[in-house]
Amino acid sequence: MDSQHRHELQTNDLEEFITHFKEWWTKHGTNTLMGILIIVAVIFFMRWYSGREDRILNQAYGELAAAADPFAKTEVAGKYESIDGFASIARLQAADMLLRQAIGVMPTPNSDDAPAGEERTNMLNQAATLYERVTNSGATKLQVLNARFGLASVKESLGEFDAARDQYQKVQEEAGNDWPTLVAKAKRLEGDLAEIRRPVSFPEPPAAPAISAPNPATEGSINLSPDLTNIIPAAPAVPAAPEIPGEKPAPSN
Repeated sequence: MDSQHRHELQTNDLEEFITHFKEWWTKHGTNTLMGILIIVAVIFFMRWYSGREDRILNQAYGELAAAADPFAKTEVAGKYESIDGFASIARLQAADMLLRQAIGVMPTPNSDDAPAGEERTNMLNQAATLYERVTNSGATKLQVLNARFGLASVKESLGEFDAARDQYQKVQEEAGNDWPTLVAKAKRLEGDLAEIRRPVSFPEPPAAPAISAPNPATEGSINLSPDLTNIIPAAPAVPAAPEIPGEKPAPSN
């Protein structure tokens, strides 16, 4: 078979393929093209959606880091409530900041000193509310344990020692064998709490010396001549004159 004959066969095969392809494309070309476009669109959408979650998460953590006070952190928690675990982290940070400000570890925005009175109580109650919300919001076990430690500190600062002890005991129960370090910490703090509640005993003051009754004979009299015998020293003794030989001492009158 010469080259020219082979070329003719190849040309006939190509023409036949093109003819059959045109017939197939006329029947199925539109549907095939739509299918390809749908597959490509799904791939791009999945990649975009996955990147969108990462962008939202990065944005959420950026706003949480920029929040300078507990109330701003609480607002960030509510804004990104749909992100698993993020709202609990934000509320824990807000509650910890309120607790530190109330007990004076962190200065408040308006003062360098620890708040006192009603303001301090309000800050502690707000921190307790945030901690309790974390324990009741289906957060992770580690987040719940951290919230219980914070709640115990709040109750201790409010003088509610029984409530603080209950939180330390719940930490020991819920941590179990998973977090032995947290269990040991809860036991130690519970023991410190018992020491704080122990009343302090002071020694009895010494008895006052007995005071004798006044002498009626001297009552009303005032001694204006103080005893100066211990203040003014006695005059020194004058030595006697030496005797001269041959002379007799003059008789004294």
